[in-house]
Amino acid sequence: MPISSTLKSSPLTGFDSRAGQQLWFVLLGIVLALCGAFAVLAPLLSTLATTVIVGTAAAIAGVAQVIQAFRAPAWKGFFLNILLGLIYLAASAAFLLSPFIGAIAITMLLAWLLLITGAGEVLLAFRIRPESGWRWLLFSGLVALVGGMWLLLRLPIAGFFIPGVALGIALLFEGFAFMAIGVGKGGRSAPEPAPEKREDPDAGEAAGSTAAD
Repeated sequence: MPISSTLKSSPLTGFDSRAGQQLWFVLLGIVLALCGAFAVLAPLLSTLATTVIVGTAAAIAGVAQVIQAFRAPAWKGFFLNILLGLIYLAASAAFLLSPFIGAIAITMLLAWLLLITGAGEVLLAFRIRPESGWRWLLFSGLVALVGGMWLLLRLPIAGFFIPGVALGIALLFEGFAFMAIGVGKGGRSAPEPAPEKREDPDAGEAAGSTAAD
């Protein structure tokens, strides 16, 4: 099989061998970045949207949990499964019927998550000292602790915009990443195939006759 056809059919080089595919990566990145910018500029609306999405996901999880429980009534975890499903449904009802309360709950959960991870990073930094990088780990933990405390002290006001801003920042970074992938792929071309080495039959015959003489 020729080397050039092998390169074109390879899954690792197929992206570069098809002109225009990188445009879709760039377009996807632009769409995500625009959505992220909107989420950051309109944090209240994006927070409400985030709360509705979380509530819908909780409702789906709760229904699935209850259905699975009734499909296996003889299972030892039947009542626990039902209880978990009802908790999911109650949480989804709270999120969907009162999105602002759901946003505050999400912000409080984020705050406690930052406090727990920050404390863990600080303890880990002092545990690994004096290895390289322990100061960065300590700094990261302190930032997480300060962020968690700030969120708790700013409740309930922070709950109205923090989830939306966090979603927007995540979408912005994801959009920039896809744009970078598209631009990088577009700037690279498939490697040129190495020329095949072919032996000259006349040269081989001449060498054989010289050896015979």
